[in-house]
Amino acid sequence: MCGIAESALQEAAKLRALSPRNSVPCVVRSRPEIEVFLRDTIAKKFPKETLAMEEMWYRAIGIVPDDYPYEQGIVQAYVQQIGGYYDPEKKQFIMLDTMSRQLRLPVAVHELTHALQDQRFGLTDFLDPKEGESDELMARAALVEGDANAIMQEFMSGRSSKTAKGLSEVTLPDSAIKVPETLERILLFPYLDGLTFVRHVERLGGLSAINAAFSKPPRTSREILHPEQYVNRSFVPEELARDQVERPVELSSPIYEDTVGEFAVSALLGTALSSRQRGAACAEGLRRDRVVIFKGEASTRFVSWMSEWDSQEDTGEFYECYREMLKVRYQKDVGGELVSVTPTKRMKIARAGLRISVLVALDSTDRQTSPSVNQGQAANVLP
Repeated sequence: MCGIAESALQEAAKLRALSPRNSVPCVVRSRPEIEVFLRDTIAKKFPKETLAMEEMWYRAIGIVPDDYPYEQGIVQAYVQQIGGYYDPEKKQFIMLDTMSRQLRLPVAVHELTHALQDQRFGLTDFLDPKEGESDELMARAALVEGDANAIMQEFMSGRSSKTAKGLSEVTLPDSAIKVPETLERILLFPYLDGLTFVRHVERLGGLSAINAAFSKPPRTSREILHPEQYVNRSFVPEELARDQVERPVELSSPIYEDTVGEFAVSALLGTALSSRQRGAACAEGLRRDRVVIFKGEASTRFVSWMSEWDSQEDTGEFYECYREMLKVRYQKDVGGELVSVTPTKRMKIARAGLRISVLVALDSTDRQTSPSVNQGQAANVLP
């Protein structure tokens, strides 16, 4: 099986116009061995306390259901669909032992494009997950995967239509643990929207523009969704500081923070409102946001999410869509006062100018006690 690796590397190098600086060893692994790798990667990159905080805000604002088995679900989704991967730590290309002969070469071209990226741009640091930067990591992953997908498509052009069709229809396979639709869209974002972004950048500036993007990468999923804003620099990402987020009670202390970003908001609303187009429209215009988890009295935790929008129209549209989403999900009308939406969760949403504040109060029974993993970050550092 590994006999194709060298030719795949040369094909990728020719199409990507990047000469290999080193050879890339190829190793064949079984699915159980790949699952061990995925779990080890999660354990190395995400401290348990960080994972618990990330999981909490994903559940709090509605990205995943309260009863979703986080770590099991994400690992199973990857193990089911993975055919090969490039390991930037060991500088190896790993191929699944049962991958069909038809798919081996195109998958190898995709993964060995990552090897070329790593040799030129350093993927380990480029995709290093940092607290508070989920949306930025998502944007960087979209550049990495979009670039590799574009090269694989170039390689596949003119080859058998059956193989090309199978590789172009990117979906997550059925598994014992059903991946929630919002999470599935987040997992696929780097591959699908990343490809659109890379094609736009390349069309305007060629492969040299892609290389330049690795030097000055997009910082938000908004730039991936609207690549013209990245190319023209018409949108300048800004951070929303922690102290600008609503503090639930005076004595509460912040213990974690992160960002949501336009695509995650779009996926959340599009899933809940049964219209991806409407979800995208409601999320468009998100300028910046910040989620902060506060420790309250005893075991109470507060998840406070502040978002800032481009215009009054954008602000109002998101405000109405998010309230509608909450009503669909909980059958409760959530407004400016805390409302119990489940026995262990209270929520409120308030609008002031171009900002919208969402506050979620959780008691201890609403927090996951088993090991977990943040889809926003783990989804973008796993292969």
